[in-house]
Amino acid sequence: MTFRLRTILGIAVIEAVLLLILVISSVSLLRSTNEAALHDRAVGMANTFSALAKDAVISSDLATLETFISEVLSQKNVRFVRVRNDDGAVLAEGGETSELTEDFRPYNSLEAIDDGRLDVFAEISEDGRSFGRVELGLSSASIEAIIGQAWKEFAAIASTALVLSAMFSLALGTYLTRKLSVLREIAGKISNRDFSSHMKVKGRDEIAATARAFNEMSANLQSSYRELNDQRRQTKAIVDNVADAIVTFDERCTILTFNAAAETMFGYRAGEIIGRTLSAIIPHFDEADCQDLRRRPAALTGSAAGGGRREVQGRRETGEPITLDLAMSRIEDGTVPRFAAIIRDISDVLESEREMRLAKLVFENSGEAILVTDAGHRVVAVNPQYLKMFGFRLEEFIGQTIDFTRSLGTSDAETGNLLDAIAEAGHWSGEVTSTRANGKKFPRWVTLTGVPDRHGKVANYVSISRDMSEQKRIERMKNEFVATVSHELRTPLTSIKGSLKLVGGGVVGDLPEKAGKLIEIAGRNCDRLILLINDILDTEKIETGSMELNFRALKAGDLLSEAVSACTGFGEERGIRFDVVGDMTSDTILADENRMLQVMANLMSNAAKFSPDGGTVDLRAETAGSRVRISVTDKGSGIPEKFHARLFEKFTQADSSDRRSQGGTGLGLSIAKGIVELHGGTIDFETVDGKGTTFFIDLPVHDERELPAPEAARKEMAS
Repeated sequence: MTFRLRTILGIAVIEAVLLLILVISSVSLLRSTNEAALHDRAVGMANTFSALAKDAVISSDLATLETFISEVLSQKNVRFVRVRNDDGAVLAEGGETSELTEDFRPYNSLEAIDDGRLDVFAEISEDGRSFGRVELGLSSASIEAIIGQAWKEFAAIASTALVLSAMFSLALGTYLTRKLSVLREIAGKISNRDFSSHMKVKGRDEIAATARAFNEMSANLQSSYRELNDQRRQTKAIVDNVADAIVTFDERCTILTFNAAAETMFGYRAGEIIGRTLSAIIPHFDEADCQDLRRRPAALTGSAAGGGRREVQGRRETGEPITLDLAMSRIEDGTVPRFAAIIRDISDVLESEREMRLAKLVFENSGEAILVTDAGHRVVAVNPQYLKMFGFRLEEFIGQTIDFTRSLGTSDAETGNLLDAIAEAGHWSGEVTSTRANGKKFPRWVTLTGVPDRHGKVANYVSISRDMSEQKRIERMKNEFVATVSHELRTPLTSIKGSLKLVGGGVVGDLPEKAGKLIEIAGRNCDRLILLINDILDTEKIETGSMELNFRALKAGDLLSEAVSACTGFGEERGIRFDVVGDMTSDTILADENRMLQVMANLMSNAAKFSPDGGTVDLRAETAGSRVRISVTDKGSGIPEKFHARLFEKFTQADSSDRRSQGGTGLGLSIAKGIVELHGGTIDFETVDGKGTTFFIDLPVHDERELPAPEAARKEMAS
């Protein structure tokens, strides 16, 4: 045998052996790669489904199981899904009927499959206790088709190569060796999941066919690998976009993954928290808890019967505590122990529940009558006090439309203005007259508030009412009593005062010094009582509208001069002087001179009371537009802020304890305010702590050419 022949035969034998090895290796690689991919996918899907379905199986939530099965069946190549309980009974299943009727036969190798279906299962367990299992069947037809086609093509190529190898020279052997080297190199890259390289195909010979077949195999592997990556990305997208925080950790409680919802909930970025222990976000988890979790997962999450959920305290990155709803499960994937925690922030839910309970308690037990309607005035809620006030039953109110005009006793125009006021200011308050179920009318104070929706439009009206019947009755009794007592006391007090003056003047003879002092004290106290009674009567007249006013035209400057003359004695004892300062206005006001002098006397006596010894009180009368302003300014210590809001209320005194000896009923400013308002004016004050106070009265300027009759003037001012 010649060397050439031996060379050709040797090359042919070597080439045949290499080709056979390559074919077997490629097919084996193709089979093992696809088998591993299919098996891993099936096992991964089964384990994931068992972890997701565990709570539903434990709680026998068939609707949730059906939803999970539908999602799994939508995945490519999934032929059937079945869930059994720990007794082997089928809880839920999905797939074609022909698939479900076949026996379930789990295999570990594709070669043992004779029905084109790879069956796998995953146990549903917790803390070593089995609650059932998940059975899954995936089609192996695509892989079998790829392998079968590869066998056919490789067989054809191998046969052709063996025949042709004997007819070629050493150059052909070298050429073939070079092509095989390229093939081995690309196969090595493919085994490392690098699918970017492909064999160059030239011509239509066997080598080209082999290259094409190899490229097809590479493309198929790449497609399978891409599908697996797509499924992995889909799973990640689902985890990252769920509303609940999902955190996975290992047996040492070291955090492995941290989804977007967890980042939002706890304030950590995934890169900041991964690698730290679970105690960073759930403080009570320590090393001992992790060891207990490895042995008994249910120990920290509640019993299986409770669905594996519990309420725990968490902590944000800022240190702020939050209340969490926690569910934990073990990830059974055959690798190292791993756990998944599904976490929900329920802080707002608990706070909302607490506020709702409190609001309901206040609503039902409030002493105020509360009614709630929608924007169309249809009643949606009414509390017991409201029903008691009107004498109706609950069913007579709920769902009924309230006529605000009838309910509030207002005209249509007034009701329209009222609703406009609510739309603008948000609320309205006022006294109205309503009718009870028995037809009896009664007064009530109503605060009506509009509750806007998120667009700013009124969605509900809330009416809060208070029955004023008793209050009105007591006020009438009080006013009648005060008026009666005051009138009955003033006459004997006047007589007593006259008698004391006669006794003190020596009509009954000279008195001992001590007796004289007692008579003097009694006289001063009698004057104080008469002043108090007069103030009470004035207050009662103002409140009932019975104060008589005799209006006439007065020069504001003349009124001020008369007031200074009449009140000079207020400050003489302490050396206090009243000075008229500035340019005196020449304008006229329409006023009751005696009542306005009463107002000025009150303001000037107060100014003298709070002025330092030897000080001055400045008085001004100026015109500002259509108003005349009369002001009284002292240089005392000012009025404490706590008295500002109620200074013009009855029985309010802002003087310090060392000045109380100078007297005062606490009604003066209240009376002054009432008198000024009957004149169509206003009274107010400005004060600076440590520098003094200015009281000012603003009255309308009057044109003497249009002086009305006294009665008309009184009505004009009172209105």
